[in-house]
Amino acid sequence: MNLTDYKGILVYIEYENKSICQISLELLQEARVLADIFNEDVIAVVLGYDIKDLADQCVYYGADIVWYADNILLEEYLTEPCTDALEFLVKRINPSSLLIGSSYQGRDFAPRLAIRLGTGLTADCTELGVKVLDDGTADPNQGILMTRPTYGGNLIATIVCENHRPQMATVRSSMKIIKDTTREGIVNEFSPLLKKSRVKILETIIEKTTEKKISEESVLVVGGNGVGTESMFKELYSLAKILNGGVGVTRSLVEKEWAEHRIQIGQTGTIVRPELYISFGVLGAIQHITGMENSSCIIAINKDRDAPIFKFSHVGIVGSTEKILPKLIERLSK
Repeated sequence: MNLTDYKGILVYIEYENKSICQISLELLQEARVLADIFNEDVIAVVLGYDIKDLADQCVYYGADIVWYADNILLEEYLTEPCTDALEFLVKRINPSSLLIGSSYQGRDFAPRLAIRLGTGLTADCTELGVKVLDDGTADPNQGILMTRPTYGGNLIATIVCENHRPQMATVRSSMKIIKDTTREGIVNEFSPLLKKSRVKILETIIEKTTEKKISEESVLVVGGNGVGTESMFKELYSLAKILNGGVGVTRSLVEKEWAEHRIQIGQTGTIVRPELYISFGVLGAIQHITGMENSSCIIAINKDRDAPIFKFSHVGIVGSTEKILPKLIERLSK
């Protein structure tokens, strides 16, 4: 087959407790944007048992075509059955691209699937794009431009899969989710040939928490190494409460054990896109910038006037956290 014979952007749909995961909904939006540029369909694939309703929901979030496999062997995620089912579908429908969430599941099966399909895999992408020609249109022959940090986050690389299809990427998307219940699409069932997995799940433990994920917060107060003392860092929670938002951190504060990894923002943490991002003592290393640069409004406070984060901020304030944070909390409390 020629590369032009491959059509459609396929999105792997991950879910928990019969609810589609945030990352998969975001990827459907990302695929919708790309598909409209390339004039292709967005195709979703759902694997599981008794999941027809999830397949129907994918249409509301941007899918034109949905394929679902309903099999007891797919009831719980296991690497081998999942890979077998996806290999079966991809070789049947020949999509031009396959987008997978950069989650534990995605990172697990994506390399194995890429080997079976004889194609490349760009892991942990932070951005997907297209090559724009001189006339302002997208180059249909170039394919998707896949961007990810490299060399320990010190450089940003843009990768193109020129010679093989489908183009594969695990993506840490943060697209705004749009639901349209008036959309219509085609929902098909397929029956892959599956073997019983050699791995058996002994127990599934579901973490229970009432806290929102930082990727879901519309306001984030973020602390970096320049925040000063641990007691001053804890004051960020007071400001976040006033602003009805959450707290995020850079990797340095996780390494100091002041905060848990789940609220780390950046290349090795979470990609966020809040309406308001306000940081204290965040220098602006590229590892962190890749995780928040698409925030709607970025306010940076740092005593180092040459801090890289000022290049990305909409409002920059030169000053120390110790002087500014208490006054800000006092003023907003009124």
